Amino acid sequence: MLNKKERMIESSMLFDEIEEVRREMVKAGMEKGLRHPDVLSESQYLDSLIVTYLKAALETACHGFCPTQD
Repeated sequence: MLNKKERMIESSMLFDEIEEVRREMVKAGMEKGLRHPDVLSESQYLDSLIVTYLKAALETACHGFCPTQD
């Protein structure tokens, strides 16, 4: 299990990845159109990163005492 500092670093890195993928997705959407397979793939990847980020944030906020649903 990660300590608080390690969780903060991991969270920050994940947030940076989310922002990078979001920028790439917006750029691709403007160049290729929102329904292009590359854009849809980036969107799905972005969704998975956001879910991971939110789960980590919830775990940090609950300090391991919140019920989880996987």
